[in-house]
Amino acid sequence: MRARMGSTLPVSDNPFEVLGVARDVSDGELKKRYFALLRQFPPESHPEEFSRVQHAYEQLKDSAARARFAEETEPYQGVEEPYRTRLREALAQLQRGDIELARVALKAMVAEKPDLEDARNLLHHVFFNEENFADAEAQLQALVQQHPDAAWYRYRHALVLTRLKRHADAQAASEAWVKITGGRDPQAWDFVAESLAAQGRHDEALARLDQGLAAVPHRAPLILTRMHLRLDRPDRAALERDLAELLGTIAPGDDEMKQVSAERLQSLAALFFSRALSDEANLLLQKVRELSGREGGVQFPPRLEVFIEELPEPSQQWLVEESQTAHIRRVNRRGKLADVLLALLFTALWGLVALVSVVNESGWPGGLAVVYGVLALAVTAPMVWAWRELSWSFAVPHRRMISVHPLYMLEVGVEKLVAWPLVNLAEPKLLHQYMNGVYSATTITLPFGKKKMKVQIRGQQDALAFAQALHEYRYRALQLMHGGLLEAEQGFDFIPGEFLAPTFRSKVKGAKRAARAKRWGYSVAVAVGLAIAAALVGSVRERERSWAAAVNGGSAVDMAKALAQRPNGEGSERFEAFRQATLSAARRDLEATLDKGDPRRVALGALMSEVMKAKHPLLHFRSKAMPPEGATGVQATSFSDRELKESMGRFPLRLYDGFSQAMTTRAREVLAVSAGSAERGVTIEVALTPRLLGKSVQVAKTRWPLLGLTARATLEGQPLADVQVDLDDGDAVVVSTDDNATAVLDAQMDRLLSKVGAALARASGLSVN
Repeated sequence: MRARMGSTLPVSDNPFEVLGVARDVSDGELKKRYFALLRQFPPESHPEEFSRVQHAYEQLKDSAARARFAEETEPYQGVEEPYRTRLREALAQLQRGDIELARVALKAMVAEKPDLEDARNLLHHVFFNEENFADAEAQLQALVQQHPDAAWYRYRHALVLTRLKRHADAQAASEAWVKITGGRDPQAWDFVAESLAAQGRHDEALARLDQGLAAVPHRAPLILTRMHLRLDRPDRAALERDLAELLGTIAPGDDEMKQVSAERLQSLAALFFSRALSDEANLLLQKVRELSGREGGVQFPPRLEVFIEELPEPSQQWLVEESQTAHIRRVNRRGKLADVLLALLFTALWGLVALVSVVNESGWPGGLAVVYGVLALAVTAPMVWAWRELSWSFAVPHRRMISVHPLYMLEVGVEKLVAWPLVNLAEPKLLHQYMNGVYSATTITLPFGKKKMKVQIRGQQDALAFAQALHEYRYRALQLMHGGLLEAEQGFDFIPGEFLAPTFRSKVKGAKRAARAKRWGYSVAVAVGLAIAAALVGSVRERERSWAAAVNGGSAVDMAKALAQRPNGEGSERFEAFRQATLSAARRDLEATLDKGDPRRVALGALMSEVMKAKHPLLHFRSKAMPPEGATGVQATSFSDRELKESMGRFPLRLYDGFSQAMTTRAREVLAVSAGSAERGVTIEVALTPRLLGKSVQVAKTRWPLLGLTARATLEGQPLADVQVDLDDGDAVVVSTDDNATAVLDAQMDRLLSKVGAALARASGLSVN
């Protein structure tokens, strides 16, 4: 009797009864039954039953030994009377469940006859199943002394010592077991490695496993043991190597071994999940699916999104029932009333933004129009989403909620749900929140592998109950997986298995993506429409405001700019009349500052005539450099022609600045000087000729020549003014102190062009200074 009293294995020492086979069983039937029992009693969860099954198979796998056992019709035939009858009575009592009577009888026989092996063997099993490991160890120690070469008793002794947590003694017993079997029993090496690992000697445990792998005929059990040891030192790369080695030991046609290995791997996966090693556990489950003949893939990802309409009908019905009455635990989320309020809120915001485009007074120039478009999109997209959510909320029969399923935590929306497999769940963390000393809510942080999810629940007891439910069902799921019963659990197919593989492709995801793109298209179109409308309305309002300001201000320049923004020349007649009157008055005022014989009257008259004919009262200057003239010799070679032209080209604005600054106040009110385009207004072309003067200035160790400029201004090809400007001793102070030709030249040219601009203003009659 080598099983717990609650075990499904029969209470018997007969190997035929243990395995549940007939005495004339064939080799093939015996092996098939053996593998079926191994799948039912894996060593990770049923070490006692596993060892009994393995021991019974070892007794019967040899056909001669099987024939010898088959001849025995009654147990204990080789035991002398009266102990044979007393042993049979004790065995019958155990089979009936009279444990106390059997124990008293067996202890009496051992006391009377200490060398009665069968009584001591049966008694140690009674103690073991009662978890009285100390008394069981005493019986085994006596059996080992009687039969030091019996591998079975060495195994039992190592097992009991392990239960007593005497790992060093268990290692010694296992080492003796290895020696007795000549190193060919994988289970002996297994116990050696596990005993070493229990002592914290992991490197030695792995080294002994490698020795065992080189000695045993069947390597798969020890490879599985090595993977079990990876729990304490996670190493995914090493685990992948172990899996490759395991698959290499299985013959292609050995379906029984594939099935046993798959179930062992699934039990190991449960252990890895229990240590929050989700990646390693899913790697094992992937191999389980391959060995089982299913498509490869991760079976339990940390997080999975599923469209509800793709779920099986029973799963959808489960959600409807959950909405009415929680199966385990449920936390309600946003309902229909909240959807209505959200839709109204976003619609109101959209209406407010749309109203801004109508009442805007300042227009939406350039970047502001883009900003308004982004703002319009920012309120349109949520509005479209809110109305869609509202329509879905009234269309589907379930509600939004967070629910506890036997295998998942579910975040249920109106269109899809997020499933968090409970096997990936680590320890939940609860944070009770208080505001001004008053409890408000509890936040539960739930780690699922590398991802985390937070749930907020009002009520401390409700939050604790929710977390406890998740913890309990997670433990239950791991137990079922460890025992190979997970797929038999009701609700296992809530999410179909093919959805859990990484190769799964949703049939409706493309249509959902297209619908989402269409909604975004609608949102963008509405936002662009609002932005365009806002820009148009704003530009019209800005144009009218600018026109009104220009008319009221009486500025010809401002009126011209405002007119340029008005479509179809609207208001041009009024502007033209205003401009002509303004320019005529300006001409009279400017001419009044000059004597009647002043030659500048001619230039001023020509300039004002051209301005009055032009579309815009702006004066544009176009300058061009002419070849230099003046002194020769050493001074002439101080600056080259190229340097002179480049220097003049670097300071065109100084010409305009000098001209504008020299204008009288009245002239500046009517005219302006522009360095920009000459598409409108009047262009004065100025030819600039540099001259090298006989004067010079000392800069550091070098004397440099001073420059002069001759400027000829023409208007529409007709001479307007000729001016000549020289630098004098008073201007020499502006010359750079940098003893460099370019620096000295640029300093002189900057001053010269400013003086030339002022001289042209005086010559044109726009300045009387």
